[in-house]
Amino acid sequence: MSGTSLDNKLAEARKPVQELVRDECIHIGLLTPDRAEKLANSMAGKPPEQAEADIIDELRNNLHKQIRAYIRKKKGGPWKSIKQQEDVRVDIVNTRTVRGVISLTKQLLAEQVKWEEKQPKGLFGNLFSGVRVSKGNR
Repeated sequence: MSGTSLDNKLAEARKPVQELVRDECIHIGLLTPDRAEKLANSMAGKPPEQAEADIIDELRNNLHKQIRAYIRKKKGGPWKSIKQQEDVRVDIVNTRTVRGVISLTKQLLAEQVKWEEKQPKGLFGNLFSGVRVSKGNR
């Protein structure tokens, strides 16, 4: 019976991370729903620390790929300097928990949104923002 109770304790210890993987990681775009479900299910039978460590590697890789693609697309975006890009990379590598990766992702998303809001919209974007063309005016 002690084996069953140990299994139950391990399952309970894994639940918070499984919930983060199934909810938060999907919501912020680190995982697809299918992949999140597979990762959450892959935790079964493992000690919580080992199961989380396996997931963190994939989350960090996904975040790094997304940031790298954004930097290339936006010519640096909010992380124009090599030093800023290196700092982001180091922050990603040094994150050791699923909650930490989620928190870092939210922070980087906030920086991205703040930077994009400061970017000029261009002549027509500023002139016609908020103007809607009805079908009768065409």
